[in-house]
Amino acid sequence: MSANSNFMDQVYTLLQSDVGNSPPPTSLVQSPTAPPRMAPRPKPRPTNLLEFSPTDVLIKKHTDDISNNFPSSKYSKLFRENARKVMLGTIRAESGNYRYNTWQGNATNKNDASGPGYGLYQMEMPHWRRWKGKDKNGNSKGYWSRNSQPSPAKMAQGFKKFEDTMGKRYTTYLKNNKLNDNSTNQTNYMSQLILKNKEISKAFKTGTPEQAMEAFTKYLIKPKAYLNKNTRDSELSRRYKYMNLH
Repeated sequence: MSANSNFMDQVYTLLQSDVGNSPPPTSLVQSPTAPPRMAPRPKPRPTNLLEFSPTDVLIKKHTDDISNNFPSSKYSKLFRENARKVMLGTIRAESGNYRYNTWQGNATNKNDASGPGYGLYQMEMPHWRRWKGKDKNGNSKGYWSRNSQPSPAKMAQGFKKFEDTMGKRYTTYLKNNKLNDNSTNQTNYMSQLILKNKEISKAFKTGTPEQAMEAFTKYLIKPKAYLNKNTRDSELSRRYKYMNLH
C-alpha cells in the first residue's frame, strides 16, 4: 500500500468519525507497523420492504391506495400523477406523520387534540363552536372550537354543536357501507369526493401539480390558513413543498 493511499484511508476514517460511524482516531499519523485501516463498507440500499423505515412503509401504503382508486386503465398518466402528488402532499401537510388515526395537533385522541381535525386529511369531525363575531370590515373573525362538550357556563356563552362536517359524512359513509375506519377507506372516500367535484377533476386532468393542489385545497380541504387571504400564499407554498417530496 502506498504512503498516499494510506494517508487517504486515514482521512476517510476521520471523516466517518465526524458523523458517528466510528470513534475518532487519536492521530492522523499511523504507525508503520500497524495494520492498514479498512474503510467502512457503505450501507446497502433497502431491498426488502421490511428494511424501510415505518414512514416509508406508510407512504408506500398510501401510494398504493391512491393508485388503486385511479387505475391506468381509466385515468391518464397526468391525472394519476397529480392525484399521487396532491394527495400524498396533503397527507403530509395535514397529518404530519402519515398515520390515519391522528387527531389535530398530532394527538392520539380527540380530548388532547388542538382542534376537530382527524385522519390523513384532517377531516373536520363534529364539535362545538362559538363564533368570534365580525371585524370592522364585516368579515367573520372565525370561531373557537372544542371537541368535548362544554360546561353549562360555556354553553351559555354561545357554544353550539356543529355537525355539518366532512368527518360526519365520512362516518356515515363507513356505516352505510359497513366499513372500518382505516387509511384505505379514508383515501377511498376522499377519492370519491375528488371525482364528484368538477373543478378538482378538471385540475387533475389538465392542470399542473400546483393547480391541482390549489383546487384540492380550495374545494375539499379548506384549511383556515388558506381561507385567510393574508396567509393563503404561504399556505399554498407549504403544500407545494410537501407535494414535491413525492
